[in-house]
Amino acid sequence: MDVRSFTTEEVFASTTYVLSSNQWVILIDPWYYSLELNNYLHHIGTLDAILITHWHGDHIRDIDAIKKDFPLSKVYVHKEDLEMLKDPYLNCARLVGNYDIIVESDVTSIEEWNLKIWWYDIQVIHTPWHTYGGVMYYFINENVLFLWDTILWNSIGTMKIPTWNEWLMYKSLEKFKNLDLWLDTLTYSWHWDVMKYWDLLKMNNFL
Repeated sequence: MDVRSFTTEEVFASTTYVLSSNQWVILIDPWYYSLELNNYLHHIGTLDAILITHWHGDHIRDIDAIKKDFPLSKVYVHKEDLEMLKDPYLNCARLVGNYDIIVESDVTSIEEWNLKIWWYDIQVIHTPWHTYGGVMYYFINENVLFLWDTILWNSIGTMKIPTWNEWLMYKSLEKFKNLDLWLDTLTYSWHWDVMKYWDLLKMNNFL
């Protein structure tokens, strides 16, 4: 599996990931459909799935633009975040730009169980508090975990949002610390660099 990151500094640093093999292409959290990302996807020539970790504006803004270019791709999001689809207040669109974000594309809701995309098994790990339906995606055979704003290197996602829940925050952080993962599992965050699971546990002040 090849993992490519596309990072923008627009408003603040945020990253979109593209995972690819000879058979499939998956994109995670399409915040910014840059020319570089556009060229890369068209060079590959396909996009099978778009995985959403949570429905905040800095993770979903360009879903419709990408779906327009790749209409056969399927969008997946946890069922608890579906209400944020067309709600610029809940998806905090105004925090990431002076405009509303209302996604019109069809979306497939998922829950906490294994998701099968082509030949790959993906464990959907529900860690709500930042949003009700926030999830992480663990690619089991590849030993790679894609985080969201649950964990940000030495911090956690902001609490200054309408969907923040303190009780769920502590519960989700405890769940993260007790995941059944190899210590050398690579973890990819949206606002920081890649690091191993064990290093993240040691470095993060909230863990």
